[in-house]
Amino acid sequence: MPAFATDGTTPTEKNGKLYTGPFTVDHSCVVMAVTFDEGFAPSPVADYLYFFKSDAPKRVALTLGNSLTGNAAGRLNAYMKTAGYDFDVKWHNMSGAIPRTLWNVAMLEKADPNDKEKWNDLYTTAKSMGGAFTYSESVVTDAKESWNKMWPTLTACDDLTFQPRDADVAEECDYMTRWLKFVRGKFPNVQPWIYVEWDEMERNRATDKALVPSYQMKTLYPALTWEESMSAMMLYGEEVQHEILKKCPEGKKARIIPAALAMGWIHQMIEAGQFPDVAPDSYWPFIHNDNVHASVEGSYLVAAVWFAAMYGQSPEGKFQPWSTALTPAQATVMQRLAWNVVKNYPDCGLYEAGKTPAAKAEFSIKPGSLSANQRLSLTSATPGVWFRYTLDGTEPTRTRGYIYCGVITVRPGMTVKAIAYKSGMADSAVATTVY
Repeated sequence: MPAFATDGTTPTEKNGKLYTGPFTVDHSCVVMAVTFDEGFAPSPVADYLYFFKSDAPKRVALTLGNSLTGNAAGRLNAYMKTAGYDFDVKWHNMSGAIPRTLWNVAMLEKADPNDKEKWNDLYTTAKSMGGAFTYSESVVTDAKESWNKMWPTLTACDDLTFQPRDADVAEECDYMTRWLKFVRGKFPNVQPWIYVEWDEMERNRATDKALVPSYQMKTLYPALTWEESMSAMMLYGEEVQHEILKKCPEGKKARIIPAALAMGWIHQMIEAGQFPDVAPDSYWPFIHNDNVHASVEGSYLVAAVWFAAMYGQSPEGKFQPWSTALTPAQATVMQRLAWNVVKNYPDCGLYEAGKTPAAKAEFSIKPGSLSANQRLSLTSATPGVWFRYTLDGTEPTRTRGYIYCGVITVRPGMTVKAIAYKSGMADSAVATTVY
């Protein structure tokens, strides 16, 4: 008994359409087919992508990053085609790389590997997020040859993506600005993007420890939960963006791909038992395949955020989870989450300010004395709002402060201020509580 699906998910005996004869494919999609028979295991999956090109012109993105960038963007070409878009990713990636390393490999003469001091200075990876290591001569040679082959033949570049991860704002801004000016010399209308996501199970990054200052607040606090860790990563990305815009104000504004927000909220949903067919405490094995990199399922969520940000539209019903183990219900939740994140993150350029204000934030813990740290949640009478908050008395706005991902760890002696906002509405008044 053959069964098939046209939404990019793998059909099962309970999920899928029974094949009874030829059917029409009239839009871009992945057709997945499996045969079932009593007493036998299901057949291997047969799959094929049917691409109906849209009227939108082909889009080319140059990604400068590392294995996590590749993890997120590695399937974008195929995913974008399932939505009907001709999208091509060009790579200058090295495992563990930071913008400085990538610049040195591409733009400088290769160092003498016998000169260990210079070699390590040029080709050391991030020292403050995930540990430092240097590359072998063959890795540097291959990356340089790949760049020298790719760049001269690149005839179009619509998007340029960076991934900050070293917790050194000045250095990352310096090298991202170098890259941006270099690429604009050939493609002046390129759209720069700062891809914000760096997942570590141990959460020992400088951002987690509140060691990276922010222009948005006077005092930062260590992240004590995964959700706060993702918010801290967003804060770091915004800090890098802030400095880039000061050093390189010309051309299209460098925008942020807020993948860390999606990772914060998917964790919150899973832990609260709100994600279909995934048990609480199953976030890590479901969304990741090691202590840093996302699984194909987690990568699909991140890629859906890229799609929503770059094309300015919801991925729901378009951006298909080809070659993942996601069910239709799970894929739909991820698509909706990606769109909710992007349309309500003002920097993505889709946010619409309205006239009716959102209802003020409400705190789950009443003001008063605390004897120890406690977990605080925010709610509002307005459904679907987002929150920004501060812990040092600074006034938050929809573009200033920590972004709420479902939980805040409050300490004795702390002042919490929060603002509720939502695309299509005016911002709420600031709510304040003191502990």
